[in-house]
Order: sequence, then structure tokens, then C-alpha cells
Amino acid sequence: FGSLLVPIYALITPNVGMPVYVLTALIVLYAGTVATSRTELKLHGKWHWFAKHAPNLTFMRDFLEFEIAELPLKLKQAEKKEGAQFIFTIGPHGVDSLFRVLIEGLLDEAFPTMHGRIYTLAASVLFYLPLVRELTLWTGCVDARRSVAEKVLRTGNSVLV
Repeated sequence: FGSLLVPIYALITPNVGMPVYVLTALIVLYAGTVATSRTELKLHGKWHWFAKHAPNLTFMRDFLEFEIAELPLKLKQAEKKEGAQFIFTIGPHGVDSLFRVLIEGLLDEAFPTMHGRIYTLAASVLFYLPLVRELTLWTGCVDARRSVAEKVLRTGNSVLV
């Protein structure tokens, strides 16, 4: 993690015009918050408004004409049952990270009774990259480790892999 701070520091310092000690303090505070909060292990990092209404995400959804296809009748019926849980998968895995961010704002339309109860498993490294961490948390991701996935399911939520 510390090795990430050096290039960030080197890139920002000459351009920002703030004293080195101020930038260093900000980086240390951010790193400390990330290391101690471990929000990615909990189920409270989602920011629904951001996923649904952030101008950059709505622009990309509109530009790409991005939408969730009509769901099969059997899935619609299953979703309406009380306590319904699902494990969703998206593939191919390597190219879907942008689409995963875009899909988060549409999930409540596709699955109205599961609003806010679908969490996406994300690689641990994403939670250590500034800005990527926030985008990942705000769009409903949690750490992909097994214990977190089990916690999501144990608490009555669904998982997107």
C-alpha cells in the first residue's frame, strides 16, 4: 500500500502548490482512515443516489444505451417472494468493471423488492486505491473474500459476482 503513495505524491506535489507537509498529512490521514475503517468488510458503504443519479454515470448509461434486459418470468416471480436471495454472475469477468458500475443504478428497477439488498464482490486491491475505493464502495461493492460473501448472504442480501 505504501508503494502506491510515492507515485501519487510525486505526481501531485509539483502541480498542487501546497506545502509538502500538508500533502503528506492528507495522505497519512487518508491512509489511516482506509486502514482503520475497513468499510469494504461491512455492508454500509452504498450511496444509492450516486449510483443512480451521478451525472457521469447517467451520461454513460444514456450514451451506451445501457439497460438491463427483460427478466425471465420465473426470475420475476422468484424475486417477489419474501426473503428471496440470489447469486448473480456477470461475464466475461475481465471486461465488466465499467458495466458493473453502470448496472448498480439500474438494479432497483429490475429487482424492485430487493432495493439496496444486492452487493457486488470486488477485488481487495480496489479498496486501497484512492478514488477507485470510493467509487467501488458507493456503487455497492464489498470485499470478495469468502467471509464477507457469506455475511452478505447470511444477512438476507444477494450477491453479484
